[in-house]
Amino acid sequence: MALTGCKKFLDEKPDLNRVQPSRAEDLYALLDNAMEINGKFTGFIEMGCDDYTLNASAYSELSTFYQDVYIWKPDLIYTVADITLQWLNAYTPIMTANVVEESLDRLDHISETDRKLLKGRALFVKGLAYSVLAQTFAEPFNAKSENLGKGIVWRNSSDPNEKSIRLNVGQSYERIIALLEEAAQLLPESASDSTKPSKEACYALLSRIYLWMQDYERSLYYSELALALNNHLIDYSKVDGSPLFPFTAMNEETLYFAYCNGSMTTLQNTADVSEELYDSYEEDDLRKTLYFYEKSPGQIGFRGHYMGMDFGSFVGPTVAELYLIKAECQVRLGNTDQGMVTMGILLENRWRKKADGASSLDLPSFSIGEDALRYILKERRKELVFRGARWADLRRLNLDERFAITIERSIDMDGKAVKYTLPPNDRRYTYPIPKEVEEKLGSNEK
Repeated sequence: MALTGCKKFLDEKPDLNRVQPSRAEDLYALLDNAMEINGKFTGFIEMGCDDYTLNASAYSELSTFYQDVYIWKPDLIYTVADITLQWLNAYTPIMTANVVEESLDRLDHISETDRKLLKGRALFVKGLAYSVLAQTFAEPFNAKSENLGKGIVWRNSSDPNEKSIRLNVGQSYERIIALLEEAAQLLPESASDSTKPSKEACYALLSRIYLWMQDYERSLYYSELALALNNHLIDYSKVDGSPLFPFTAMNEETLYFAYCNGSMTTLQNTADVSEELYDSYEEDDLRKTLYFYEKSPGQIGFRGHYMGMDFGSFVGPTVAELYLIKAECQVRLGNTDQGMVTMGILLENRWRKKADGASSLDLPSFSIGEDALRYILKERRKELVFRGARWADLRRLNLDERFAITIERSIDMDGKAVKYTLPPNDRRYTYPIPKEVEEKLGSNEK
């Protein structure tokens, strides 16, 4: 379809930047706009995974684009609205952060304290935004390859006349890590609220990224740095399960509040939780009741959003994710017993308490590291459901034949079940960028 009037999708500045900032207060206002900075991540990070299903009625009510997304159609045809929601919005935080950085270079009257904090915040915003894009629009990172495949589209500035470039996979991760490492040097240990980045959030995000890269030593290192700053877990036995959404936004476990608002196939009234996933929770596991509810007989819905509402999937780093990363890395590095101790700390805060106040958790022990790893990966999926983690996990775990899986979906078409599959390492694990954007890209830097 022709997209006249949309030639500047990638290169448009956010509306907030039409007036050139002239004071530190203007730059803080740009970065404090949570709707533009914290809530613009692509829904692709959640829509392709195997944690949910759609019945025929829900599927039929989707637009053609989202029907194609659900069945993993390889060549998606974007409409104007789809480009805005899944692509342009995802670059809004990046463009805003570029404006902040360029303004800092231009304005010499801003104090050193403000300059340091604003620079750190802008770098983190870009690092997180690019990291989500790397899990959706870039090929998976493989520690055993040169990573020369298609990476993320990079914006060097907010200048609409400067072409964007597409990096390769290796370059993408190098630049994302560089952003976050510099940000960690500039940001305070914690922030006044979790809509703002901090050193602990930087460390958590670096730990996540190194896990994606299969660099378990560095991932463990950063998980421990982050946990040294914040190791607070919510005791789920103290959470009131009577509200429809039991968890509040920006709760104690949230290191940085971020969400995607374009997961059109996973909305509460649309998606049913995978029966296989739901059945994996034991009865004394409080996540079974705090995360899920019965929508109707045989249909389970998700309510455990760390957003306090069903507005999109939470994608920010949490303390719980850090414990899972730490445990996985410990086991992968040969410290199985330590990894299980780490898992116990998390899971004791997730299981029902006995009359004497002790946890009902009966944590298993393993003599074989691979068995412990399988257990941790299973718990990782159960803990981080609808938090933007599963798609990235499928991509990285598919590189190891021990954990590679083919995921399936079935749609009832005129009384006949039509099955769709997504094999390990399929090219559809990388979403296509809109052709209208691809045609405008500049040449990559060497």
